[in-house]
Amino acid sequence: MILDDLLKAIENGATLRIRYFGGSSAGSESELQPISVNDGELRALCTLSGETKTFVIDKMELVIEGVASVLAAAYPPPVLLHPTVNEFAAFHTASLQEQGWEILHEGQSLTLHRKLKNGKLIQNPDVALQFEAVTHDAIFDGEKFLEANHRDRSRPWIVRAKNKNTKTFGDFGRAQVTFLEFAKALAPKTLKQNAYPGSPQGRCAIRPRSASDFYDSPPVMPDSNAPTPHWSYPSMKELVEAEGAPFSAYFCFHYLSSQGERTIRTVRSTHVLFTSTEAYLVAHCELRNEKRVFRSSQVTNAHLLNIGTSLTNLPSWLRAHAPAHRTRQSKDPVVRETGTGYMAINTSRGLIHLSSQIYVQALNGVVVQPESESVNFLLERLPALSHDLALEIVQKLFQIHQKLI
Repeated sequence: MILDDLLKAIENGATLRIRYFGGSSAGSESELQPISVNDGELRALCTLSGETKTFVIDKMELVIEGVASVLAAAYPPPVLLHPTVNEFAAFHTASLQEQGWEILHEGQSLTLHRKLKNGKLIQNPDVALQFEAVTHDAIFDGEKFLEANHRDRSRPWIVRAKNKNTKTFGDFGRAQVTFLEFAKALAPKTLKQNAYPGSPQGRCAIRPRSASDFYDSPPVMPDSNAPTPHWSYPSMKELVEAEGAPFSAYFCFHYLSSQGERTIRTVRSTHVLFTSTEAYLVAHCELRNEKRVFRSSQVTNAHLLNIGTSLTNLPSWLRAHAPAHRTRQSKDPVVRETGTGYMAINTSRGLIHLSSQIYVQALNGVVVQPESESVNFLLERLPALSHDLALEIVQKLFQIHQKLI
């Protein structure tokens, strides 16, 4: 049993030739010097790379000369779909285009993009397959970031996607499989077909306050026979520029994107907007060569290049030094006409669009019946509503009725 061999090697300080079926290169062999065993895992020094790594013991076997692998049948080697990025791209271009993707291919890089309604290509890819043979550390010398400690990557194939954890692979075949999985899951046509009301691709029956609300909020549909609702909502960049304070500064910092990608940004800010929990910067990003919005809570290792000083906490620094604090306040009235046969009621979950028929019936109902019956009326007509949201709408309607009389 391999566990006995590992324990003996730990006791004697010996090295073992191991065949490992975990990670991105299933079945690879390496020389290991076992250090410790804990909860089914082995910590060992890899003599080839000089790095200490963790291995799942159930996926390991000793390499014995002349003896065939026992685990190979349970962990078949990855199938190399295509030997090069060129062949991979050529083979899958048609199917990716059918999914709604615009494809950019340059060298060892393959990226998938969406288009705006005006046909303009969105520069930031939703899915990317790249080969990065070398990595390095970034060191700030007081004026700029320098690259240091260049070294070869053990897993040079990288697959990135929006709202997905970045995956790295030593094997091109596994990278291809993951790239295609991400492409299918995030395909523009697939998302549009599967969109529910309230999602970015569907009709907005509830206007979210943040991006996470698109996925956390339940679908809330007004009367299915009513006209199609329409609602325009400004982008975050437009919102910060419109409601924020002008603020000019020159920064360099590490930024963690919503996709989990960490990059070094050099930016010149134009506006800042404070909420109760966050500070947003609109700035021209030198890396992307366009204006972007940055959440200050996602910033680390910030430096103010105007005066060459480091900032340990950018959100606190902004609140202390921004020339004018403007905290965003809701400007929506309690109710408004949308112009499309709907009345939009401002709630804690955003604007709920009710057909005029339901709105009038509910508004009249709060006058002649108890609150609970008005709530039940809404839940019968709009079953996707939660009880607490229906109750809030009824209470809003009562406020409106009191003002009308």
